[in-house]
Amino acid sequence: MIVLDTDHLSVLLYAGSSGRQQLISRMTASPDQEFVTTIVNVEELFRGWWVFINRKPDIQQQVFGYERFGEALDFLNRWTILALSTAIADRFPQLRQSCRRVGSMDLKVAAITLEHDAVLLSANLRDFRQVPNLKAEDWLH
Repeated sequence: MIVLDTDHLSVLLYAGSSGRQQLISRMTASPDQEFVTTIVNVEELFRGWWVFINRKPDIQQQVFGYERFGEALDFLNRWTILALSTAIADRFPQLRQSCRRVGSMDLKVAAITLEHDAVLLSANLRDFRQVPNLKAEDWLH
């Protein structure tokens, strides 16, 4: 199982994204074809569009944000989304203790990935490599 972090998901979602074709090629060639994401990454994608929409006072300026938000919904509807379970939440304080410099959202993604013994694809290897036993790779760079 391979978990895509928000940065990798965003590259797939938006056709004009830099590195999109490279990522698709790597995914196609991967022996592991079970690609998933987490509910935390869904939150990050949606939060970005909610912030964009709410910063636009004129409804005409909000149209683009709502269109992109809808595209994200359609895109994610085709993905398996791993949950943040009680068991994963129980492990979170231990991760927080050992990885004080890693953000909470990243630690949640790491905890879910560890629970599923999966590989995480992220451009944020600097933080994710601090998480003990987490397998993380960057297929964008």
